[in-house]
Amino acid sequence: MGSPARLNSSVKVASSSSSVRAPFGLTAVAVAIGLIFLGPFAYVVWRNIDLGTDLGSVVFDEDTLHPLSQSLRLGVAVAASAAAIGTALAWLTVRSDIPGRRVWRLLAPLPLVFPSFVGATALLAGFASGGLMEELLAPFGIETLPDMRGFRGAWLVLTLFTYPYVYLPVAARMASLPPSLEESARLLGRSPVAVFRTVVLPQASSAIWAGTLLVFLYAISDFGAVALLGYDTLTEQIFADKLFDQPRAMGLSLVLGAVALIVVIAERSLDRRRRRIEVVRSRESLVVPLGRWRWPAVAVVAGFLGNALVGPVAVLGFWAWRGMTADAASVGLATDMGDLVGPTLRSAEAGLITAALALVIVLPLAWTISRYRSRVAGVANSMVVAGFALPGVVIALSLVFW
Repeated sequence: MGSPARLNSSVKVASSSSSVRAPFGLTAVAVAIGLIFLGPFAYVVWRNIDLGTDLGSVVFDEDTLHPLSQSLRLGVAVAASAAAIGTALAWLTVRSDIPGRRVWRLLAPLPLVFPSFVGATALLAGFASGGLMEELLAPFGIETLPDMRGFRGAWLVLTLFTYPYVYLPVAARMASLPPSLEESARLLGRSPVAVFRTVVLPQASSAIWAGTLLVFLYAISDFGAVALLGYDTLTEQIFADKLFDQPRAMGLSLVLGAVALIVVIAERSLDRRRRRIEVVRSRESLVVPLGRWRWPAVAVVAGFLGNALVGPVAVLGFWAWRGMTADAASVGLATDMGDLVGPTLRSAEAGLITAALALVIVLPLAWTISRYRSRVAGVANSMVVAGFALPGVVIALSLVFW
């Protein structure tokens, strides 16, 4: 029986990336994909040159530094909370014997279907005067509700609807981990918490970091939720200036793109320094019994997913019901549900087409970086990820330009 120190050294083994160089054709395709996703950022650079933007005055202006610090604060907070929630939820639904875990695994990614502005609308409507929260809490004598505008509301909404970016890769990683290392650690006398910290987390760290990076980039590029909740960020400034002060809007877009590139490069640099785990995929993952914590875990998971899924639907349904039962002429509301069929079908069509195109376009790059050793493909991958931080209006303008 070995020591805990020896167990740690056995867990931290050689890199799992292949030593085989990528074929030239695949590398060329990866570069082409990266350049496609770099197009919006290239447009921002060109537009700044064309407009003669004074980047020095834009970057170091107090009106830029304040929303930039607000964006970074929100991005770090949302990324940290989403990483913790996504990782914990992945472990509970994949590695534990929580009752109904197949149902929870099905429900956990579903908050991705809610746009952030819909979540913000539901939050404001729920805590508004005469809203659902007031109706529910009034019998308990609670009349004063917290103000959900600003940082608090933006953090809550973005956390609820972005944690699946962490949950999905971490759950996939944990499902493929062999049980042998954890079983060995338990035989050496380690507690379940120590096993999770020293064995499971190191093996899942790359997936955690990748998902956390996406959440951070999403948070700093979000416009809908922060605009509705009155939280001043860089994206809100870009949208406000896009018509009346284009040089400033393009300068701010360049700052946001540069922040994304810096964060992605830093994450990739740290990822190269981390010693990866050689994992042999297992068909059956280890299931850890929760014992007396099974039902409390169910309550926590059900409560969280209830807030993320049922909460927004309940609030919007509450106000929709009020609108449909009120006098349409007096409140100016249309109650013909048939008017929603067309937009619903078009949304589904756009979603299916986008998903298919994204899969076809990105698959060669994903295959290259996962199967071969290629620094060029890694750079292309960074280009794709960094583009996630640009606001939608900037990407739309670049597509029109190109």
